[in-house]
Amino acid sequence: MSKELFITTDLQRKWMDKLSKLENTIRGSAELTDKLAAVKFAVVYSPNSIQENISELPNVQNHIAHIDLELMSEAGLHNPPMDDMVISKLAHSAIEDMSK
Repeated sequence: MSKELFITTDLQRKWMDKLSKLENTIRGSAELTDKLAAVKFAVVYSPNSIQENISELPNVQNHIAHIDLELMSEAGLHNPPMDDMVISKLAHSAIEDMSK
């Protein structure tokens, strides 16, 4: 269904125009929140199959580091180094920040 079917007044059109202009900002905020929530989940979740939080698993740390790199590039830091040591350091830093 088309949203125009539900937008019938000038006031509704005005608000839809305002929201349309903010769409990218709203989506960006939602993506940031999702990424931060993923890191927080990794820090606190500990399944019965392992004795530690999943943030201690190397593959999860790799994902966390890539999330951190992506967040840094959204902040305007272009071409951050991609060495394995930097990836690992970023993961540990993100985990430490969420553990506080």
